[in-house]
Amino acid sequence: MRLPAKIFTSSALIFLSRIVGAAVMFGAQALIAKWLGAESLGQYLQAIAAANLCGGLFPLGYQTIAAYFAAEYSSLGKGHTLRAFMKQTYMQTIGMSVMVLLVGLFVLERFFPDNAAITFNWPQINLYATGIALAGISGNVLIAMKRPFLGMGVDTILRPLLIAASLGMIFIPVTHNFHIADMLWFAGISFLFAAFVYVLIARAAILKLPSTDALPEGERSRWWRYALPWTLIGLATDFFFDLDLLLLSNSLSYSDIAVFGVMTRLFSLASFGVSSVYLVSLPDVFAERAKNNNQSFNSSLVKANLAAMGIAVLMVAGIAVFGPFALSFFGPEFDKGTMPLVILSLALAMRCVFGPAALMLSLHDRPSAALPSVALGLVCLVVGNHLLVPTWGLHGAAWSALIAMAVWSGTMWYRTLRVTGTDISIFLPVWSLMKVRRAAGASGP
Repeated sequence: MRLPAKIFTSSALIFLSRIVGAAVMFGAQALIAKWLGAESLGQYLQAIAAANLCGGLFPLGYQTIAAYFAAEYSSLGKGHTLRAFMKQTYMQTIGMSVMVLLVGLFVLERFFPDNAAITFNWPQINLYATGIALAGISGNVLIAMKRPFLGMGVDTILRPLLIAASLGMIFIPVTHNFHIADMLWFAGISFLFAAFVYVLIARAAILKLPSTDALPEGERSRWWRYALPWTLIGLATDFFFDLDLLLLSNSLSYSDIAVFGVMTRLFSLASFGVSSVYLVSLPDVFAERAKNNNQSFNSSLVKANLAAMGIAVLMVAGIAVFGPFALSFFGPEFDKGTMPLVILSLALAMRCVFGPAALMLSLHDRPSAALPSVALGLVCLVVGNHLLVPTWGLHGAAWSALIAMAVWSGTMWYRTLRVTGTDISIFLPVWSLMKVRRAAGASGP
């Protein structure tokens, strides 16, 4: 199957599975809002945000670079090297989980004793985060080995189903005094078990590769050179809104945090539709890069970026039309999130305009070059929240997030252009297409 057809058919199927999972997740969150109140939903969303951030931190960036190195090693038949990479990734993830659990208990109890969402639920948050980290690593490896449906299944289908099952505890007679903590314990234990199953599935896939290779000298240093910058880049990009939810805890009430949290979940769903394009196409792109096929690599990357932009435009239109309808399921107090959600959705198209800059810098062995842009974006987010949220509330939070993403996307694109000499935005291919059409029109009758 040719790449454009593969992108749209596979990404459409993956996104459809995400829709099913999101419907289950939204249904569970809507029931929390209706049965336990918007404040309880706000506490739940903050706890989940903390778990997502910890899950992104534990592997120290290795879950992100696993997509690249697994594609490289599997395409070159380096089974022994890939197994060494995965062993180190899993071990340091478990080690970080234990360390953060102990440090977190000490810090939270002494400095944030009254934080109902995080301090009171820290053990189960850590448990859930460990499952997120292990499942994310294994899923990325399976995706890189061209098994995208299996790789995404744990997050798109299984995770929402376990969240919904945890909500079912409210119907058990012995849990009549139901709390968010009960949901988090069930979700943490069950998802960690599912993550270990995925570790075994990924291991079985890796064991099928030949193991005649030897680990090259300096290869572990190469892993760290890529991974460490992605620790911050991944947290600031993949978990941007989870971080924002925690930053807003001092500016918004739990009820408003619930509204903003639902907004960001809708945004994340639409964003996944765009990300699925890259999930399908990047294994082929990485393989071409590993084989030094630069012409095919550049062509495939341009096609993937244009496809992502097209889907982003559709997603923005879908949010504008169906966003208010989705928010209405949570109750009338969530209607105030309609316009902020539309403002937020503009970031989808904007990010695609500038292209996957951080990825391009990593492929040119300059992953740390993205860090100044990420840091500048986070500073803009903090300052924007401080200046805009007290006066404008949810609208201010939406504008602050949009401005921060615009700043880091634009500066990272410029940095990539300066470092690599390659324009990965849609400006160049769109401009080329316009020139071709103008030339065709000029030569016509």
